[in-house]
Amino acid sequence: MSYVRVTWEMVEQFTEAVKREYTGVLIDGVYGLPRGGLIFAVMLSHKLSIPLLSSPTKHSLIVDDICDSGESLLHYYKNSSSSADSKRSQICTMFYKENKLGVVPDFWMYQKENDWIVFPWEE
Repeated sequence: MSYVRVTWEMVEQFTEAVKREYTGVLIDGVYGLPRGGLIFAVMLSHKLSIPLLSSPTKHSLIVDDICDSGESLLHYYKNSSSSADSKRSQICTMFYKENKLGVVPDFWMYQKENDWIVFPWEE
C-alpha cells in the first residue's frame, strides 16, 4: 500500500484556501467531525474568527479530513439544502474521492486516489 504524508505546510495551505473560499459567506461557526475533522475545525475557528461548534447548525461550516466512502458525511450531506441555497451548511474536506453514495463536499482541495493518507498529527 502506498502512502501520502500530509505536511503541516499542506494543512496550512488548506486552511488558507478554506478561508479564501468562505470569507463573506454566512457561517455562524465551524463543526469538525470527531477525530478527522476536529483539528481542522479548531484551526479554522481561529483563522475565520468564528465559534467552534459542538454540533452543526443550519449555517455552519462542517469540516472533515477526507471524504472517501462518503459514509461519515452522508448524514450532513443529506440534511443540507441544495447547493443553490447560500444559507445552508457548507461541507469541506482536505481530500475527496468519488464515492458510491454520491457525497461531494462543497469545497475540497486534493483528489484522493487509493493511497492511505497520513496526517502530521497521526505520526
